[in-house]
Amino acid sequence: MKRTLGFQAEDLIFKSEEFNIFNEFTTELTATKIFEYANEIKNNCSEDQYATAWTYALKGARAGLDNWEEDGALGGIEDYMDDGIITELYDFFFICNGAA
Repeated sequence: MKRTLGFQAEDLIFKSEEFNIFNEFTTELTATKIFEYANEIKNNCSEDQYATAWTYALKGARAGLDNWEEDGALGGIEDYMDDGIITELYDFFFICNGAA
């Protein structure tokens, strides 16, 4: 089943190829989670950094998937992906704020 986000089409946070790739890769996650990530990105990045932030989020989702597989594919993949996404986004926010 395809997830429907129901977001405003004019919102720049969702207007990048990087978001589209992230959105397709993370179909296991709820729309609520996607909006949570979008809000974190909006609160911590400038508009010109949105696409890069989604790239980091995708990197985190892939790392979460890898961790889930390494742990024997037991339990909820959503939790693993969420943990990976949060880790990568906060790493990116840290870099954006000049702390790296």
